[in-house]
Amino acid sequence: MCVLLISNKEDITTDCVVNSLHKRSVPFYRLNTEEIGTFVFLNLDISKGRYTLYDAHLNKEFDLKGFKSVYYRRPEIPKFDSTQLNDIEQKFLSRECWKTIEGLCKLLSTAFWISPLSAIREAENKIWQLKVAKEIGFCIPDSTITNTPSRYNIFMDRNNHDCVVKALSSAKLGKESDEVAFTHKLEQSYDEHTIKLCPSYLQQNIHRDYDVRVIVIGTEVYAFSIRLADGNTDFIDWRAEEAPLKYEHVVIPEDVSRMCQCLVKKMNLSFGAIDLIKGIDGNYYFLEINPNGQWAWLEAETGVRLSDKIVDLLKHGKN
Repeated sequence: MCVLLISNKEDITTDCVVNSLHKRSVPFYRLNTEEIGTFVFLNLDISKGRYTLYDAHLNKEFDLKGFKSVYYRRPEIPKFDSTQLNDIEQKFLSRECWKTIEGLCKLLSTAFWISPLSAIREAENKIWQLKVAKEIGFCIPDSTITNTPSRYNIFMDRNNHDCVVKALSSAKLGKESDEVAFTHKLEQSYDEHTIKLCPSYLQQNIHRDYDVRVIVIGTEVYAFSIRLADGNTDFIDWRAEEAPLKYEHVVIPEDVSRMCQCLVKKMNLSFGAIDLIKGIDGNYYFLEINPNGQWAWLEAETGVRLSDKIVDLLKHGKN
């Protein structure tokens, strides 16, 4: 067994990788972590150094040390029976499952990873992302994180009150919620009490020509423009737009491409989904990097076989 995919049954991105693995005849196993306790059973014998996994679907046991490459995608925790377990018990078991999955990842630390869990976790911090991107040489929007009213107002004034506010954490408002805190324009002033409540992530509003999603796989860079199909550029966050979107595989300047490669390498990642804005001034502005971001829809829209590139990386086990 060569490749281990750690994800869940509903992850379309993993489906694309599975199809490519089948097509390339690369042996693999897909661990859907929400099936732990129903169809998946782990046996991590630390004393004997034997780490195995049994899949009841396949009636097969796998030696975890036999995996040479791992793609860490979207693991999910099993859902527990609320008629048998109270809320506190369910939360405790969820934490135990997460810690088991994290431990499993550590046991496989000698394998090649897209990407190591520790690197993904560290790279998710948007404050650190922005600092590293600036040090590398990216153009970044004027940015601040503050809950000091005087500093908040100074920032707004120096950007002529043309600013946006963003989430520092996951934009989704809870695991069970469909609501998302998209980036949005600050259209009003706030009182001191509201500003003090929590640090706000403010940025200068960059007026765009178009948005760019850059996918870095190992050392290879693939860039895609994202535009509204009607040509309108007066929006803040394309994810929140109801109008149809248009995607195109594009070439970005060589220096921007190199900075994307450098950012992924500096963050100890093997993959990165980087969001940029091509400003009307011609500059490419760094917004953020998602160290485990989505890309399957770009493959479907443009025909660029990103899944094959992922499989190439997993197959060879090195950047």
